Amino acid sequence: CYLFEFIDSYDTGLYKDAAGKDAYLGKEDITKSDKKNDTIGLLKDGTPLNGKSTSLKGKVPKDSIEMTFTVSGIDFAADYTPQTIGTKKGKTFTAGNYKYKVTTAAKSTAGEIKAGKVQVTALSSKGKKKTSLSLAKSVSKTVSGSAVSYKITSIGAKVFSKNKKVKTINLKKATNVSKLPAKAFAKSTKLKTVTFNSKMKLPADAFNGCTSLNKLTLNKKMTSIPKNAFKGCKKLSSLKLSAKIKKAAKNAFKGCKKKIKVSAKAKIKKASIKALKKSGYKKFK
Repeated sequence: CYLFEFIDSYDTGLYKDAAGKDAYLGKEDITKSDKKNDTIGLLKDGTPLNGKSTSLKGKVPKDSIEMTFTVSGIDFAADYTPQTIGTKKGKTFTAGNYKYKVTTAAKSTAGEIKAGKVQVTALSSKGKKKTSLSLAKSVSKTVSGSAVSYKITSIGAKVFSKNKKVKTINLKKATNVSKLPAKAFAKSTKLKTVTFNSKMKLPADAFNGCTSLNKLTLNKKMTSIPKNAFKGCKKLSSLKLSAKIKKAAKNAFKGCKKKIKVSAKAKIKKASIKALKKSGYKKFK
């Protein structure tokens, strides 16, 4: 925003309006607040002077005009070309319980840093030993003594599947991830429950072969149960719903053994149980 200071003044003059036409400016045309100070800015009808900024402040000139202005916030000596910092796109790094692949490199522009993006590709050697795992919104990587931040935006196909140790997985804070891969948790035989964020949907074969899964809370996006989602989940006994289930694929619950208690508001529960039974599994209550 530029501040213009006008020298020499009187109350009237000929100016160009917003349409580029000649417009005579008199005292009666100046807004009340500006008129008090003999300044210009907006005409009474809201037209900006000279067809430009409505933020001009100053006095109407008689014959000539002088302007002085200061531009701040720009370093003309600085290099504004974005520079990659940290790990390059396509490269991988390990932090905590996971291995990551950079999908968008972090950038630095004249000292201002923009976070990069990564995909979780696998568990680290440390993560493979865990019985409880959680995923955050972002991850930091220290490079040359400085922490570079990356948003975690996706999860690879085999990160959580076929795990023989993990019992609980919490994805609630991984809010930059909206899509889960097919077979996301399949054949993780000790997995008992997973906590989702509010954006995720159930993928096909999500818990196929998770023989220890016993309870699950579905978010508002999870209104459809895809094929084989809970196939072989013989200990599943509780489903808590946040929204009405509209559709359940045939055989989505094939191999389940227990009566599954559905928890939801009365209206949602009744309609959801009806939809769930169309999968071919009838043991819902």
